[in-house]
Amino acid sequence: MRIIVHSLIAVFALTLLPLRAVPSPAAEATLKVTFEDVTEFTDFVLHHLSEEKTQEMFERQLDRYWKARLGRLVPSGHSLELHFKDIDMAGKMWPARNPGHPEIRYMEEAYSPRLIFTYRLLNAGGEVVAEGEENLRDTRYRRRPGSGGEIRHQYAFAYEFEMLRRWARDTF
Repeated sequence: MRIIVHSLIAVFALTLLPLRAVPSPAAEATLKVTFEDVTEFTDFVLHHLSEEKTQEMFERQLDRYWKARLGRLVPSGHSLELHFKDIDMAGKMWPARNPGHPEIRYMEEAYSPRLIFTYRLLNAGGEVVAEGEENLRDTRYRRRPGSGGEIRHQYAFAYEFEMLRRWARDTF
């Protein structure tokens, strides 16, 4: 009986050994977002909200999107800083076109989303490893696979966020 107990303890200890040998997960990538004067942006009004309220909603939703999809494209332990200079949201609001519902955004090819921003990618030590300025426009935003799918129902800024995701995938 004593030999069996010692054997079981040895087997149990050996099964725990790999658990201790697993390295701790790397630090997640982080995101910092800043904006120039949003009241001067080309088209940055969501429904009936002011530009400032739209900015707050954009930041909250971008944080969610970062955690769900975008953050995994940036190297672990790095920090991405985005400074938006201008945003032209997908579609166009035409109050005169539909007086009963002025908050409706018409999604037409001519009104493609555009993001102008600067970025800096910093490593864990705070050193800049990449930086630049981007002027992204997606004239095919309505024809991309999944453009009207699940992501569109989760994020008011889905077209803009997907444009950022494709940029991050191609850049990092």
